[in-house]
Amino acid sequence: MLRSIKLGGLYGEFYIDPITALIFGGIFIILAAIALRRYKKRLRQKEQIHRLYQIGKKGEEDTIHQLSRIRGRKYILHNIYVPLKNGKSTAEIDIILIHKKGLFVVENKNYSGWIYGEEQELKWIQVQKRDGRPWERLFYNPIRQNQNHIRNLKYFLELEFAWDIPYCSVIVFNQKAKLKKIQIDSKELLVSESSKIRRRLNKKMRRMPQAFTKRQMDMVYQRLAPLENPGKRVKKQHESYLKQKGFQA
Repeated sequence: MLRSIKLGGLYGEFYIDPITALIFGGIFIILAAIALRRYKKRLRQKEQIHRLYQIGKKGEEDTIHQLSRIRGRKYILHNIYVPLKNGKSTAEIDIILIHKKGLFVVENKNYSGWIYGEEQELKWIQVQKRDGRPWERLFYNPIRQNQNHIRNLKYFLELEFAWDIPYCSVIVFNQKAKLKKIQIDSKELLVSESSKIRRRLNKKMRRMPQAFTKRQMDMVYQRLAPLENPGKRVKKQHESYLKQKGFQA
C-alpha cells in the first residue's frame, strides 16, 4: 500500500499521495526538457548567426585587402551607415573607396557556387551542388541594391558639396563564387570576383579623368568617416527598418 508523502511549507504541513507526486514530477521533467531544448535551439541559432557574420566580415576583409593595393592616393571606409532622405533610418554600405578618380561604392557578396544574372533583372541565381545535385537559390539583384545605396549617398553628400562627384557601382563576389554568365551594359558599373577586382579597377581607372583634388578627397573623407561603424542604436534602427520593408538584416 502506497503511503502519502508528508511535505512542509510556509503555511504548515500537507500530504500528497505518491501518484500525484509522480504526475507533477513527470510534468516538471517534461517542461524542463522543453525549456532546455528551446534554449539549446536559440544558442545554435546565435552561433550560426555569429558564424555567418564572421564569414561575411572575412569576405569583406579580402575585398578591402585588394582595394588597398589599388594605385594612387585613396581612403577606404567600411560599414558605412548613410542617413536616408526620410530621416527615419540608414542605408548600410559595405565599402566605399575614395580615390582621385571618383567614389567607388562596393557591395560585397560572400556567396559560393555559380552566379548568373543580368543588369536589369530583379533576381539573380546562385547555383550550388548539394548531395551531388544542383541546387538553385534566387537573390535580389545586387546592382539594384547598390543603386539604392548610391542614391542615398549622393543625396547625403550633395547637402554638403556643390561640385559634381562621379560614382561607380562595384559588386564584388568573394573567393568561393564563380561568375558564369553576367550581362552588364552600363559603363559606370563593375561586377567582379574578388581575385580580379584590383586588376579590373586599375584598368578602369586609367580611362577615367581625375575627379578630386587632394583637398576635395580629404573633405569627402571627413564627411563620411563619422558614419563608419556607428553605435548599436543606429544598427538596431537600420535592422528594424529592413524588417518593416520585408528585407533581411
